Amino acid sequence: MTSVGNGSPDSTRFDALLRNLLAFGLVEHDRSATSHAWRLSDHAQSRLDHLDVPQPVVGELLYFGHRCSTCGEHSPTRLRGGAYICERCTALATGASTL
Repeated sequence: MTSVGNGSPDSTRFDALLRNLLAFGLVEHDRSATSHAWRLSDHAQSRLDHLDVPQPVVGELLYFGHRCSTCGEHSPTRLRGGAYICERCTALATGASTL
C-alpha cells in the first residue's frame, strides 16, 4: 500500500473520502482491537457484498447505435467475433428462429 503525503492532491481527495465514510457511518472504530483499527459497518459490508456481482459476459450485452456488420440495419446488436451483429443475422447464421 502506498502512503499519501500531507498536502498532496491525492491526500486531499483521500481525506475527503475518509471524512465521508465517517460522516455517513460507513466505518466504525474497532474497540475490541488493541490497535487503532477501523472496519466497515455491517450495513456498508452488506452493500459491498450486494454490489460485488459478476459483470455480464460481453456476448450478453446489447449495443445501441451500431449498425449490424452483416446486414447494415441500425438495430440493437451484440458483439460477436469482433463485429456488431443483430439478432436476425445471428439467428440466420445459426439456423435459429427469431420471434
